[in-house]
Amino acid sequence: MKMLTPNMEIPGPFTASHSFLEERVEIIRAMAEEKKVCLADAYAAWKNYEAAGYPLARFWQMESITLP
Repeated sequence: MKMLTPNMEIPGPFTASHSFLEERVEIIRAMAEEKKVCLADAYAAWKNYEAAGYPLARFWQMESITLP
């Protein structure tokens, strides 16, 4: 079994107003640790790219982007 954290959440028509992304990420990480299964932490990777200045929110738009 493999588990995957979600990446960043961009506000949109399917954004869950009653659920927080960080909560879901922490639950998935805890489950992976408890079950001793492989975890692909896309959320951590996304946060690293965001911290490096990449315009990640624009990936959800239908326009071309220039990466730093």
